Amino acid sequence: MAAMAYVLISARNEQEVAKKLMNFDLVSEVHELFGQWEIIVKLEAEEMASIQDFINNTIRADKEIQGTETLIVSDVF
Repeated sequence: MAAMAYVLISARNEQEVAKKLMNFDLVSEVHELFGQWEIIVKLEAEEMASIQDFINNTIRADKEIQGTETLIVSDVF
């Protein structure tokens, strides 16, 4: 299994952030949510290091993003 993670995101302008995130190769899905988090993003890569780098240097570096919570997928059925 390739590396996979979901990132819950709190953002100032969720539609702008969602559209921006869809332009990255690691991003396979973006969904807008109701509740504590505004966006959930599904990330897929060959290695977890690529996902970690993307979260730290792209998602968390975005000034429109106020907070994140990352869920690492351990298995797929």
